[in-house]
Amino acid sequence: MAPDQITETTHRSWFQRLGAAVTGVLAGFVIVVLAIGLLAWNEGNAIARMRGLGEGARNVVEAPLARIDPANEGRLVHLSGPLTVDGAREDPLSGVAAPGVSLRRTVEVYQWVETRRSETRTKLGGGEETVTTYDYQRGWSDSPVASSEFHAPAGHENPAPPVDATTISAAEGRLGAYRVDRRLLDAVPATSPVVVTDEHAQRLAAALSRPVKVENDALYVGADPANPVVGDLRVRYLSAPLADVSVAAAQSTGALAPYVARNGSEIYLTSMGSVTAVEMFRQAKDGARMLSWILRAVGVAGLMFGLGLILGPISTLADVLPPLGAVVRFGAGALAAVGGLAIGAVVIAVSWFAVRPVFAGVCLAVAGLAVAALFWWRGRRRAA
Repeated sequence: MAPDQITETTHRSWFQRLGAAVTGVLAGFVIVVLAIGLLAWNEGNAIARMRGLGEGARNVVEAPLARIDPANEGRLVHLSGPLTVDGAREDPLSGVAAPGVSLRRTVEVYQWVETRRSETRTKLGGGEETVTTYDYQRGWSDSPVASSEFHAPAGHENPAPPVDATTISAAEGRLGAYRVDRRLLDAVPATSPVVVTDEHAQRLAAALSRPVKVENDALYVGADPANPVVGDLRVRYLSAPLADVSVAAAQSTGALAPYVARNGSEIYLTSMGSVTAVEMFRQAKDGARMLSWILRAVGVAGLMFGLGLILGPISTLADVLPPLGAVVRFGAGALAAVGGLAIGAVVIAVSWFAVRPVFAGVCLAVAGLAVAALFWWRGRRRAA
């Protein structure tokens, strides 16, 4: 089948590009401020989280599973054992039911999908030509696509699916003598496929007023699974079976609730299987460290991007001669990268200085090296 493809060529003059670059300067300043705020908040939050987990690791106590000890009221307790819930979870549309903590309904839609690719060339005089190609293909996806947002929606319309993905969960369960709520129940993953039958297909067909049949492990909503048309669906089910779990949380009137550390940090740790309190807190600390480093990377990347926007007009001015513009753009990109790294290191160092002087010193040293490299690079350019 020939590809369904549309190609569009757009042009921007040098003055239009310069105007957009000047507007981008304001956006760049906003992004820089937000990135600095994110880095500062992340350092404070990471410190609070690690201190809260440290307090929890020191104070957690092992609690009996079969009975509630009044002496542990309000304390941080650790429990391991089988999770139980009453009844089964059932999808009201199809009647599919399964015992366990939750029942997840997944929906795949046969629909149009748009992909685009662009190629931009800078022309002599600073103008810009962009060739954008839009490709349209039909395929299965578990994320509904709004065809109204396509570049060319005509002929590529996706109807709204009549049924959505959802999860039917138990409202409450028990871990030994303790009541547990959705905080723990939602931590149990839905991994077990649920078998569907012709009876389920008939019930779903009546609910949707469309033909439904069992196809492999799915309820196929459509006329012919061998020749799908846009709007057909494949509905599958997964259950979260009952299993052993481990929890570190506060004992509160016969239930488990978040434990609040002295600095306000909340602790409610869950793990599948029988996991010791020591291992649970080690995993929580590793996760907190990983998240803080991810947010640091996001903040520094935001600084680099924002500085790149601020320096954008310089590159656009130089694009009057495309070879010169390429050189200036490379230099501006290097300057934005070095500047973002330096500013990020300073913000991190200042945020950590009061509690982690060694770490702060390393960050300041990195910032100093970045600044020194910047001056060395400028000196080389002047000499050249």
